Amino acid sequence: MKHNIYIRSLEIGINSFPNGISYNNLKKQLINEKYQIEDDFEEYFLNWFFENFYERTQFPYYHGIRYGNNFRKKKDIDEIYKNRKCILSAKSYFNFLEYVELIETKKSSKQANRNALIAIILTLLALIISIWSNFFY
Repeated sequence: MKHNIYIRSLEIGINSFPNGISYNNLKKQLINEKYQIEDDFEEYFLNWFFENFYERTQFPYYHGIRYGNNFRKKKDIDEIYKNRKCILSAKSYFNFLEYVELIETKKSSKQANRNALIAIILTLLALIISIWSNFFY
């Protein structure tokens, strides 16, 4: 199953710890895995990346320069930060763990439902055999 691009990005971020991964390297890896990152979505994805990955010199400078004091061109700033290695933020890491636990809980729930159905079928089968044996023996 192909994961959502955000979930896959978080997985890559976790796997790149403690060295980190740059936005450009993450983007290349996702494109190699057949995810599409282009045009308007790339700008949105870049913003998402810097909200979920931490680069030690990033805050508050990246967001302040980018959105507030436009004394540098956005393209220049993006190129500076796109190549810096970042690690997954703690908040994003724990959100990802919650997601993984939710998926595992759903799988366990489905398995429990199957086991309960099998138990009910076996109980009904035993009941039918018991009733049948009382009538014919």
